[in-house]
Amino acid sequence: MATAKLLGEILIEAFGLQPAAIDEAVALQPESCRRLGEILLGMKALTPAQLAAALGTQLGLDSLETIPADAGNGELLELVPITFLKEYRVFLPDRADGRLKVALADPLDSRPLNDLAALTGSDVEAVVAPPEEIIRAINRAFERHSGEAQEFIEDIGGGLAPRGAYPDAGEVGCRVDRPCACRQVGKGVLPGMAKGVEAILRQLATDHVTERPVERGEDRLCLGKGER
Repeated sequence: MATAKLLGEILIEAFGLQPAAIDEAVALQPESCRRLGEILLGMKALTPAQLAAALGTQLGLDSLETIPADAGNGELLELVPITFLKEYRVFLPDRADGRLKVALADPLDSRPLNDLAALTGSDVEAVVAPPEEIIRAINRAFERHSGEAQEFIEDIGGGLAPRGAYPDAGEVGCRVDRPCACRQVGKGVLPGMAKGVEAILRQLATDHVTERPVERGEDRLCLGKGER
């Protein structure tokens, strides 16, 4: 079995770092109690993207210099707390065919991978990415997710007609421009915003149609039927 190359060797061979910089960083390790890559970053001897690529090479993992701006699955964002993602500096670009892709800054820390596998019930495929890029991706995804939920809420809540406006309607809480207060959404959107939207819809139900239930289907939310 071939022995994995040392990180310093990879940085010299693949990224052109000077051996003197590696030697200086190694000499600082006992006193600083930091990893070689962290020390080299502090010395500005390499970039976070270079370190991510070098770690990927050392461990046989793919690496990402950037994470696409539209990455992030709504269902996964609901399932995994943002505090967990930021604490461990991990991001979940997507899940497909039962495999969860996890971008992480520290591939030597197996704790988040184990937790995510248990939480999602998926096999985990790790890729290495710079920590700053991961934090940016987390913030973008949650801001986009929050905006989608707000737009969804305004679309349903803003057009609710007063009770009794449509006495022949089969549903209560009707919209002026639609037969009932329902909104169909694309697959993957509803699960990711369901908790927040349902909570606000229940308040809308209380405000507009007392004690009317919120009905949730696979791809829609609506204010349900009830006695007037």
